[in-house]
Amino acid sequence: MTARGIGWLFLSLIAWLALAVSGLSHLKLVLAILLILPLVSLVLLWRLRQRTSLAQQLENPVIKRGETTVLQVRVSLRSHQMIPQADLLLQKTSVHDRPQEETCLATVLPSVETVLNIRMSGYHRGIYAVGVKRLRCRDLFGLFRIVFFSCPVSRLTHQLAVLPAAYAFARLPELTALLREQQQQRSWKPGSDLDTIADIRQ
Repeated sequence: MTARGIGWLFLSLIAWLALAVSGLSHLKLVLAILLILPLVSLVLLWRLRQRTSLAQQLENPVIKRGETTVLQVRVSLRSHQMIPQADLLLQKTSVHDRPQEETCLATVLPSVETVLNIRMSGYHRGIYAVGVKRLRCRDLFGLFRIVFFSCPVSRLTHQLAVLPAAYAFARLPELTALLREQQQQRSWKPGSDLDTIADIRQ
């Protein structure tokens, strides 16, 4: 239950106390509305949970340090009712050499596939488990939150491999020229061999 739901509960309690003290018949209708609306909203949200599907795909599972890839999350809703607020808890790479969690908010429209593209960068080499850890949605009134999808870290199916980046050596042509000169200096010349020093002069 959200903070708004707790406030709604206190409002229902105040209406019930006012009805008990005053005995006004009109407060019965108000109390009935305050009690029925959250129940209807909760039942509708539970039905939406059964009609929601989630799929995710990692664009490039192998990257190098400094490169980026995209985790594409698709949420489909087979209903005529929308979900006003859905928060996805994601696990992705971070600067601190360990995965971090990030929360993304989205509105899931009926009969339309909601697509979220989450960028992930390769900061440190290694293999990281990435993906959606939890999908949690609110009802139309914002009174309740229900977990639609949950996945522990040990069961994340997508793994991102970050390879070490290969750095190009800028002075390679100069080194090649120096090695060529060194090979020329090592070639045999008259007087370079101690055994043939006597043969320099005729």
